[in-house]
Amino acid sequence: MATPPRSWTAEDDKTLAELHGQGLSLHAISKQMGRAKRTISDHAAKAGLSFDRAATERATAASVKDAKSRQAKLKLDILTELERARERFGQAVTPRDFQAVGQGFASGMRALADLARIAPDDGGLEHAQSVLGRILVAIELSLVDGGAKLLNPVRMADPETGETVLVHTEGEWFDLRQRQIEEGFK
Repeated sequence: MATPPRSWTAEDDKTLAELHGQGLSLHAISKQMGRAKRTISDHAAKAGLSFDRAATERATAASVKDAKSRQAKLKLDILTELERARERFGQAVTPRDFQAVGQGFASGMRALADLARIAPDDGGLEHAQSVLGRILVAIELSLVDGGAKLLNPVRMADPETGETVLVHTEGEWFDLRQRQIEEGFK
């Protein structure tokens, strides 16, 4: 024997109004409340609620705006951490300190680049990149000693030949990086 449908309650009215206010679609509310779409539609109509697409579009636009705001805050947080890493470069004493701070900085740069790739909408990213560029130049200048050997040789692209070369000293690294910047290498 089939069980009779459960009756609609005042709590169901409240839940329907809340979910509708969040911009959920008829289908989403039906699924979340475990009720038939027809039941949801009938009770929404009695409550003066409609499921026109304009309301859903406004809710979607608000969600997108919120997501962009969170992404911008995350980018700003990463930039703040990168600035702190730059300050730690000045406090580094041993080559191992430089290496540790450099690896942390590189990790932060990758995080920022990944975030920019995932959320390519600019929203101030150009400004953040110019700030990052200034930070990188400051770090590069702070590393210049000339003859100091790198703990780990670095592979870099030679802008003149396009080939990868192995760099062994900070001076070689700095010179090659300057040529890359002049040639517009990223």
